[in-house]
Amino acid sequence: MEDDVEFTSEADAMHALMVQRVNDLADSHEGTTAAAELVAIVAALVAYEAKRWPLGKVAGSKRSGQKSATFLTGGGRPHLQSIFSS
Repeated sequence: MEDDVEFTSEADAMHALMVQRVNDLADSHEGTTAAAELVAIVAALVAYEAKRWPLGKVAGSKRSGQKSATFLTGGGRPHLQSIFSS
């Protein structure tokens, strides 16, 4: 059980870094390398969030006030149109 907690903590820390990178890339223009990076990171975040928080956000939790990658994509598979029109 302790190993699971350590893994979760490390995975959540990596998730936070990836969310920060998405924020950094938020003003990317479609067709650029930065936009391609943004799409790839959002795809990874959506997959991670679906496994980590299968029920979505939990009211009152530390995560409840954060925008998720799923929010950015409307819950579907990420693509440029959904990300750049958010």
